Formats: sequence, C-alpha cells, structure tokens
Amino acid sequence: MTAERCRRVVLTGGPGSGKTSLVEHYQKAGHAIVPEAALQIIQELTRTMGLAAQRRWRQKHVIEFQRLILQRQIELERRGISQAVGLVFLDRGRPDGLAYMHLAEVKPPEDMIALMAEDPYDYVFILDTLEQFDPRPATGRITESREDSLRIQRAIFGVYRDLGCQPVLVPVMPIARRAGWIDHAIQPARKS
Repeated sequence: MTAERCRRVVLTGGPGSGKTSLVEHYQKAGHAIVPEAALQIIQELTRTMGLAAQRRWRQKHVIEFQRLILQRQIELERRGISQAVGLVFLDRGRPDGLAYMHLAEVKPPEDMIALMAEDPYDYVFILDTLEQFDPRPATGRITESREDSLRIQRAIFGVYRDLGCQPVLVPVMPIARRAGWIDHAIQPARKS
C-alpha cells in the first residue's frame, strides 16, 4: 500500500487579505501547513538591520530579497510537505516573488523563474484584500494602503495564471466561511 500524495493548496493574495489567519485555521483543524517565507525573512532582516534600514535595503535590492525568500520558501515547502498526507496549506507560494519583481519593474533572473515555475501546486486560492486594511508598519511591510494590496493581488493572480495555474479568487468573508468555500472548491478532487 502506498501513501497518498499530499495536495498542496496555496493561499495567497495581497498583504492584509487574511492569508495567515486562514492558514492558522487549517493548522488548528489538523492540516499540515507551510508558513510564509517572506515574513520570516523580513523579521530576520529587521533584527539585523533595524526596521527602517531593512525597508530601504529591500527596495534597493529587490532581486536579492526575493532570492532569500525563494530559498526559504523551497526549504519550508520541502520540510512541510516531506511527511504530509492529504492537504497541505501554504501561506504564499514560490511564484509570488515574480509578482513583486514585476511590480518593482525588475526583470526576474531566469534561474529564479525556473525555480518558481517548477512543480506546480495543486490549487491556488487568491484571497481578496479585507475591507479594513491594516498596513501593520511594525512588521516591516511596505504596503501602505488597500489599493496597494489590491495591485499586488492582481499581479499575483496574473503570475499564477501565466504559469498555467488556475487561480481562484476567494471573496472577503469570515474565516470559517472562507475555509468552507475553499473546502467546497476542492471537494470534487478529494473524491477522485
């Protein structure tokens, strides 16, 4: 008897869309998760450089920053998926970095594009940005408004679509309803 291959479910979107809260909801329900790599890297840079300096560094070194995130994302995915069975929920996916590079008008290096595009995910859900946007400047994020978040959301949607995925936009609603909406969307695949 062989173990069931896990199915990787990416929950992504612009900052302030409720991704992390929804991933935590699935973790509490007993699913394996992969945390957000970008937030870990931002926190590490803030500890090393300070809040203002890391923000300036990220804006000047977009490719280097996205490379750090991609390396961490690959590591987190391998670790989180290696023993998983069933559904694994990811707080962002590898291609998100392409969207951020496009928005910064930086040409992504070919090696990064290849790593971001390989081994496509099973499902990609893009969460719509919450109405009550909180920029949370203390976290070191640069996104300052809901409009910025929506711009990022559109870029992320386009990147996944261009890579051959079929991203699905999840409307704003309470966490439990969003989870139910997603569960319903992937239900037919569970029965096959």
